[in-house]
Amino acid sequence: MAYSFNLPQDAVSLVLGREVPKHPQLHDYLVAYAPDLTRRYLFPGRHGRSYIRVNSADRILR
Repeated sequence: MAYSFNLPQDAVSLVLGREVPKHPQLHDYLVAYAPDLTRRYLFPGRHGRSYIRVNSADRILR
């Protein structure tokens, strides 16, 4: 199923014409990033059978 969105032209140019400055080291990480396509989730849960839950991620990052 395909979705289409009708945005005003000024909104499209605003979104497509803006960049956020990024740190050169972050740029290098993003260029070198290659996701593991054999894994189902980018952030798997504790046993790898599902995605990580918000409360678990919050606890890890504290």
